[in-house]
Amino acid sequence: MNEALRVASLPEGVEGPAFLRTGEIVDIRVLRPSDLPVVERFLREVSDESRATRFFGAVRSDVVADRMLRAGERDDRLQLVVTPVGRPDGPILAHAEYVRDAPGAAGAEVAFLVADALHGRGIATILLMRLVRAATPIGVETFHAQVLADNDRMLEVFRDSGFPTTSTFTDEGISVSLRIDRPPLTELCLLPTAPAPA
Repeated sequence: MNEALRVASLPEGVEGPAFLRTGEIVDIRVLRPSDLPVVERFLREVSDESRATRFFGAVRSDVVADRMLRAGERDDRLQLVVTPVGRPDGPILAHAEYVRDAPGAAGAEVAFLVADALHGRGIATILLMRLVRAATPIGVETFHAQVLADNDRMLEVFRDSGFPTTSTFTDEGISVSLRIDRPPLTELCLLPTAPAPA
């Protein structure tokens, strides 16, 4: 799919500015094929611990960046990145994606990676809600993720999302499932987007 058409087909509120818990404003947009250099830099600069938590082990940043940029059609996969406000070309501050279990499937796997210096500012929560906005209109009903048992931050993001959530222990950690087609149990899903800078 042409990148411009892909972006144009997104629901309103998926891309655009967002408020962090600290009051800072960041920009969220779709990952672009031209992002390879900034994605590689982002992956190099996150800590080994964060990288291992996201990818379940040691990985080469160049290999992962190349894999991330092999984006499928929007219905099957969507990747979002966070950049400083007014700087759409980077640096990248966070990355999130959903990948449908199969073409047209009602379930999709989600994953997040946030720059270490920005942990605890609500970026993963905002990205989760943006992915929900994109996924539910095209028939995705469930998000699921495999999370390491000691990844308390990510487990908290899912638990506090307001969506009905189930968790199961597995050999790899904890398998979490969110019913995003059900009304959220809190107002968190209604997080406002930030106004565009003047």
